[in-house]
Amino acid sequence: MIRFKSSVPSTLDQTFAFDYAVDTWYCFEVKYYQAAAGEYRVWLNGTEIAALSRIGVDTSSREFGRLELGIQWANYALTTHHDCVAISETYIGQEGETPPIQYGLVVEVRGSGTTNPAPGTHSYPEDSVVSVDALPSGGWTLSHWLLNDTNDGSANPYIITMNDNYNLTAVFVEVPYYGLIIEVSGNGTTDPVPGTHSYAEGSEVYVTAIPDPGWALSHWLRNSSDVGADNPYTITMNADYNLTAVFVKVPQYALIIEVVGSGNTDPATGTHTYNEDTVVPVDAIPDSGWALSHWLRNGSDVGAADPYIITMDDNYNLTAVFVEVPYLFADGFESGDLSAWSGASGSPTVVGSPVHHGAYALECDASGEIVYQTGISGYATIHTRFYVQIDALPANGQSVKVAKATNTGLLAIWELYFIRSSGGVLMIRFKSSVPSTLDQTFAFDYAVDTWYCFEVKYSQSAAGEYRVWLDGAEILSRTGVDTSGREFGRLELGIQWASYAVATYHDCVVISETPIGEET
Repeated sequence: MIRFKSSVPSTLDQTFAFDYAVDTWYCFEVKYYQAAAGEYRVWLNGTEIAALSRIGVDTSSREFGRLELGIQWANYALTTHHDCVAISETYIGQEGETPPIQYGLVVEVRGSGTTNPAPGTHSYPEDSVVSVDALPSGGWTLSHWLLNDTNDGSANPYIITMNDNYNLTAVFVEVPYYGLIIEVSGNGTTDPVPGTHSYAEGSEVYVTAIPDPGWALSHWLRNSSDVGADNPYTITMNADYNLTAVFVKVPQYALIIEVVGSGNTDPATGTHTYNEDTVVPVDAIPDSGWALSHWLRNGSDVGAADPYIITMDDNYNLTAVFVEVPYLFADGFESGDLSAWSGASGSPTVVGSPVHHGAYALECDASGEIVYQTGISGYATIHTRFYVQIDALPANGQSVKVAKATNTGLLAIWELYFIRSSGGVLMIRFKSSVPSTLDQTFAFDYAVDTWYCFEVKYSQSAAGEYRVWLDGAEILSRTGVDTSGREFGRLELGIQWASYAVATYHDCVVISETPIGEET
């Protein structure tokens, strides 16, 4: 290879693969151009090696001052021979080669600014294509170029083919500035604020009207002429302008929001004031075990849309009517037996300790020992809540499945586990099975002999969802999935399966169409 190391503005090693031989003369020519847009070029036997060129770099800080030939450094034994050395301001070429014709380009400026290449005299081989950038100072702009004192347009950069000597002048002119006086009529302000502002010619200025409460933008006056009510208003600064935001007072109406039953609303219950024609969405937020029955607007039933959308063209009273929703199933094992359940597998028992609430809870201490509840079908959304504790922690890679929901054909819908990963992290694992199986985990340092409240929501639809709450905080979810192919039909609690010796305890089980929440 030929290696070329250039050092300005920073060191760069470049190489060119070339099968050179011993006892053979090679002609090298190197061009170094010191300028803000400087360059290095290398020719080998009259052919430029593009891989070794470095163009358009700032070499202005280091002027050529010395040439050294010979063996600067070598890591093996050799002899070098040099001959026919020449240093020139212009291209030299190989011996016997006719040097290319060179033309001069004189670059100048008028006004405030500079160029790249910088103003001055530059030499280029015939037919070179040169790009010259105009760089105006702040507040100035390029008006046009003069090529040999003839106006040649304002293209930037200017491209010139060097087939003669040329004078090129960048003509800069100051950018005109115009004044924009912003005012308001009525109650409100603007952004930019009212006052006098100065902008360069051609600037696009966006002015936003900000009415006070109870006021609205009627229209804009530009130099006293109505120019509409666009907000923001866009003005192109090609002259001095006066712009006035005209605000007018608008009627306001009161919305009184109330509830019947147990729940809340958003906005909250109370009196709210809105400008005329404001569109207000009001959400109903039922408490656990309650649902929205309907809305009353000024005492009339207006349906159960949630949110309810109301346009404020008058004063209104809006009441969210909540009704209690009976649980689909609830059991705290207070009968002292499993009579409330559809059936059991293995030998689950009802015990008096530990319990979360009341006098009894469910105990299971072997894989396959469960209770199950069936006959729950025909509902689009099912919430299942239960309390559970375990008496032993899993070792690395071990787990216990404590709850499962299926359809009437016993195909799984969701499953819940306590696990410890192979890396030793305690986790809650939730396995959802519709429309496809997905395992999700949540790192959680659970403990033995401690009650935990789980609530699982399963929504069956083309845009269905799963959500899991632990002690009232949502931890895992899967939303917007097509669950329409599998209807909730059965709940199983106990030890579905365990890979270690453990006993589980369940209590306070509820199945509902609506959110349940923790026991209070």
